[in-house]
Amino acid sequence: MKIVFRLFLTLFFLVIHVYASFAQETKIKNTFKIIGERKVSIFPKSLETRTVEYNPENPDHLFISYFSKDGIIETKAQFRFTRKVFELNRIGDYMINKELVVDGIQTNFRLDGSIEKEQHIKDDQMLGVTCFYPDGKKQSVSSGDEKTLNGENQMWYSNGQLSYSGNYKNNLKDGEFQQFDEGGTIIHKGIYSEGKLVSGDAVVPDVIYKNPEIIAQFINGEEAFDEWLKSRFSSNNEMKSVGEEMDINLNLVVDKAGKITKITKVATSNPKIVEAIQTCFSGFSGYTPATVETIPVDSELNLHLLLTKDGLKSFSEKPSDVYLNVDQMPIFPGGLKAMRVFLAMNVKYPREAIQSKIHGKVYVNFVVDELGDVTNIKVIKGVSKVLDDEAIRVIKLMPKWEPGRMEGKAVKVSYTVPINFNMVLTGTNRTYFDIKDISEF
Repeated sequence: MKIVFRLFLTLFFLVIHVYASFAQETKIKNTFKIIGERKVSIFPKSLETRTVEYNPENPDHLFISYFSKDGIIETKAQFRFTRKVFELNRIGDYMINKELVVDGIQTNFRLDGSIEKEQHIKDDQMLGVTCFYPDGKKQSVSSGDEKTLNGENQMWYSNGQLSYSGNYKNNLKDGEFQQFDEGGTIIHKGIYSEGKLVSGDAVVPDVIYKNPEIIAQFINGEEAFDEWLKSRFSSNNEMKSVGEEMDINLNLVVDKAGKITKITKVATSNPKIVEAIQTCFSGFSGYTPATVETIPVDSELNLHLLLTKDGLKSFSEKPSDVYLNVDQMPIFPGGLKAMRVFLAMNVKYPREAIQSKIHGKVYVNFVVDELGDVTNIKVIKGVSKVLDDEAIRVIKLMPKWEPGRMEGKAVKVSYTVPINFNMVLTGTNRTYFDIKDISEF
């Protein structure tokens, strides 16, 4: 009797297992079929590649991953696909037609393979971002889309201790905010309502600010800055050898003591000039630091410089009423997503560039004036004349923007857009923007 009972139990569990396996297979049956190559070059003969694979847990989703020329994974993103057949070489068409949308987690990796951040996205809309230290511990968590914080915002030290915590509502601080030292002791605590401190201390996270309330400034003003530039470069032979005027866009990090701690970008293709500028600016401490809620903070500082046969000086062609950082930056009609679609639909990969296998990223700077018109268009970091000209052409096609505002007043604002010529798809001469370009804007 016992033997019969054991056989019965064995058969019972076997049937349950087979049924569960069948149910699982039925559950994950894909709604589409992947055809063609599962791994392709991003552009012809490139060593940079992307791959596609099914999502085993979601029948109408897939994963697309990007790899460097060394075969190191850079990005892996989850997409929802609405057509019946997917072909990796047609990714640009699918995205423009909204048949392929980011829906899930987009993971960005470091060179060592560790996760740098995870972007949580639903139907192409950002819901929040989680950043990690190289050892996998959380570095920060923020809620909201690309422009507006909504919800909990937290940061951690590398030892795992919480350093900053608070809630945002429509980009404004709302509720209790706390800041801790590395041992877990509260060092600042304040209560905010609609962005205003109503009690306690101002609580400002210790991060590098791109748009502080008051930007870092040269201690003695712009004229003194020009004199300083002149004295620093008066004996530099490399600068003197330049035969034509050259615009240089320079990005710096100025710490809370007013010292330049890092040069993040020097927009010029001449390596000797880049080296000279880095030598000149590195470690310089002649700035008053940026502030947020009157507290000194680390910040990014953008400088527009002009190099001529007479030396280097601050960009004199930039009108004094053009701002780099304002309370509300200019907005393309429909937002960043709409701008990506506009660029994808209008930028054409020049045939000459295709034939010559020219590719790269063109940085175009322009001014959005008080009426929202795009003016003063120029390339600040180019690739080749043919690609630079195409980038300028498409920027000239842009419709009116919603102008930037400072203290509620519409003002002129300098704006830079990268146009990435890096994909030539089968049967088309367009260049497309995809998930790798989202963080560029």
